[in-house]
Amino acid sequence: MTVAWNVIVLGLSFALTPPARAQEWEVTRRAFTFLDGTLTIDVISEGSGSLQILRGEAGRIEVAARAPRGLPGFALGGREGDELRLTALGAGQVDYLVMVPEDIRVRVRLPERRNVEVPSTRPAANYTWGRQPQRSRLADLAAMTPEGGYYLSYHSRGVPRTLSVDDPGNLALLEVRFGGNDFRLETDRPVAVREGRADHIEYRAGQAGSKLIATLPIDTREFRLVLGGKLALEAKGGEIRSYCEQLVSQRLREGRIIYTYTPSNRLICR
Repeated sequence: MTVAWNVIVLGLSFALTPPARAQEWEVTRRAFTFLDGTLTIDVISEGSGSLQILRGEAGRIEVAARAPRGLPGFALGGREGDELRLTALGAGQVDYLVMVPEDIRVRVRLPERRNVEVPSTRPAANYTWGRQPQRSRLADLAAMTPEGGYYLSYHSRGVPRTLSVDDPGNLALLEVRFGGNDFRLETDRPVAVREGRADHIEYRAGQAGSKLIATLPIDTREFRLVLGGKLALEAKGGEIRSYCEQLVSQRLREGRIIYTYTPSNRLICR
């Protein structure tokens, strides 16, 4: 599979340019039916790696793995059928994405004999072992599993103060949704994520016709959307204001609000 990456940057100290050439990733996938209330994920690996856990569809476990110079494997077993075993053969680095049912209890056993548990209220968790991977070069594994035509490219319990889009002319659609439980960025194409300050997120679409959805909690107290250096939307003290034309606003049940922009259509912001 060959993909061209867009870029999300957390912080201000990174160049915002997509990689010059596409990269090839061999991704192994499998899905399991799972109806139990507790799952143990046992990672068996001699090399380094990372594990990302996301909560998803009820009654179903999905696994995606990438081991550039090895063979990843996984199986659902154990005496009670409640152990998901992840391993890799001949790999110095392996990355796993596991999507688990929304309300189950999850225990994790890592290669360094660390036992951890994922709280049932937590939508996602990330773990690493061995030498630390170079995050500026690795694609987020969440981007390998699109849902409803969009990739979950970034998520956080905390809401950044600023989301800045440097090249809004490349966005055919931008939606800002107030009504979620956390902060999420969903994209119609895979993106690369680079570490930095989580209170200021910079996004560069990189390709014309891209789409971006930003979801925030409905009670967000402080947030700014900046498009091409101009303030487009601001949430402050429970009040939300938009400063751009070409805007469609929808008010839904339970106080949810969706703001839809079409930046590629000569968006004008005051």
